[in-house]
Order: sequence, then structure tokens, then C-alpha cells
Amino acid sequence: MSQITKRAIAEAFVRIMENKPMGKITIGDIAEECGISRMTFYYHFQDIYDLIEWICREDVKKVYGDKSKYESWQAGFLSLCRIIYENRKFVRNVYDSFHRDYLEKYIFEIVYELVLDRVHQLSEGIDISAENRHYVARFYMYAIVGVTADWMKDGFRESPEEMSGRLGAMIEGQVLESIRKLEKYE
Repeated sequence: MSQITKRAIAEAFVRIMENKPMGKITIGDIAEECGISRMTFYYHFQDIYDLIEWICREDVKKVYGDKSKYESWQAGFLSLCRIIYENRKFVRNVYDSFHRDYLEKYIFEIVYELVLDRVHQLSEGIDISAENRHYVARFYMYAIVGVTADWMKDGFRESPEEMSGRLGAMIEGQVLESIRKLEKYE
């Protein structure tokens, strides 16, 4: 029952954010939209920021909960882009607020895990340290998240398929090349 109520609160919050800036939304607004009392809200969440963090964690689970369902890192990244795009009003509202770090934290987390998995796959049989594997993953994570942030700031001009496809085409082959270059630093 608790998860159902949490989801209902999150959905109400997202609906409100479509028409109202995050900084102007109150717990009372969310409770009224959801048809619950303020105390019910506080039973599930400490505050609005706790709610945003929960929403982001739930989206992480959607994208990365079952890594095996993705045939490539690009497929996982496309899934992330689709979730961001489907929730673009919410995403932009959070991104434009003082609390964009909540959103960025989860995007970094997802992208890092997707890229690190790919680095591990590509580095099989190559003599590269775990430290350098993580270094490669972090490098590409920052590049991918930077492009993703620009995509969000620019108002999602490309579809998720176009954005992730272009990014994937640029990176394809470069991760393995980076791994091979760092092999020399062992």
C-alpha cells in the first residue's frame, strides 16, 4: 500500500509541475491534488526534495534495474533518454530550479554504470587496471552527461533516438581505443 501511495503522490507532484514552477509548489498543493492529508504526505516523504529524490531513484530502477535487458550501453542510454523526454516538463522544472543536483546525480549514476559495464566488456583480455577502467568510464560519463544536459537545456530539440544515436555513433570504437591507450600506463 505504501508504494501505491508514494506513486500517487509522485504523479500528483509531476502533474502540478507541468503548470507551476517547483519553487512555488507546497506540500498542501500536492496533498490537495492527490486527495490526501498533509500528514499522509509526511508519512511517506520528509519534504519535496525527498520526493524528487524518490522519483529519480524510481527512474533509475526503470532504466537500470535489469541490465541484462539491454543489448548495448546505447540501448540503456536510449531508455534513459526516453524517460527524460517523456517527463520533460518535470525534468526541465527540476533542472531549472536550485536543485538540479538531484537530477544530475541520478543521470550520472545511470550513465556511469552503463559505460562501466561496456568498459569491462571491451577490456577483457587487455591488461588494464581497475583504476584505469574507472577512469575511462568517468571520462565518457562526463562527455555523455554533458551532451545530455545540453539536450535538456536546449529544449529537447532532437528526439531521444536522434540524440542517443548521434552520441552512440561518435563514441563507438572510441571507448576501446581509450582502453588500449591506457594499457600503456600500467
